[in-house]
Amino acid sequence: MATRSVRVFITDARLSYPALDEPKETMAGNGDLKYQATFLIAPDNPCIAKIKDAIKQIAIAEYGDKAKAVVTNREKIPLKKGDDKENIPDGYAGMLYISAKSKNRPELRDANPKIRIIDKEEIREKFTAGYRVNAYVDLYPYAVRNSGGAIIKSGIAAGLVSVQFKAYADAFSGRAATSDDDYPDCSADAADSQSYAAGDASGGVAAAEAKTGDFGTASDEDFDVPF
Repeated sequence: MATRSVRVFITDARLSYPALDEPKETMAGNGDLKYQATFLIAPDNPCIAKIKDAIKQIAIAEYGDKAKAVVTNREKIPLKKGDDKENIPDGYAGMLYISAKSKNRPELRDANPKIRIIDKEEIREKFTAGYRVNAYVDLYPYAVRNSGGAIIKSGIAAGLVSVQFKAYADAFSGRAATSDDDYPDCSADAADSQSYAAGDASGGVAAAEAKTGDFGTASDEDFDVPF
């Protein structure tokens, strides 16, 4: 079965979790270093329809009669809902998003597309989380195999190709904003505790349990990206 990729143009997105000046370890935690960026896109952005069409096109070409099962499974496609995150980060509420990665350095362009940005300090300044950007990503099918060659995970992913700075916007903090009034004054407690020496620092660690979402099943007529 032929493997296909489709390049899509993401317009007027907000940048999140950028690693564009140098590659960083991926969420997989396997030591694999990649350039990375997440693009937050308004649901009514015209590029969403093109992204959905590309996902469906790849699924049909790569997975044949299993295409529907891929397209309607949010864990297997790169387009996701910000509201589905367990702890919704700054800027994600009400938005869709795509996370893209690449081992190769992506092209970075200024608002004037003839100007390429290569200086690391300028990259960090122009491509700050929260700023508005355009980007090209390649959507492609993937399969992860175990040592015996059996496929243990498959779906459609996004490869990072190029990002263009479009406009400044409010930078994402990456955390919830707080003020001085959000916390009680614990100065007295801190002073009273100074008589204690450093105690046992080996606090218990709770094991994290992976959670899987129940996205239901689609009818034969409902063969589309589920949002």
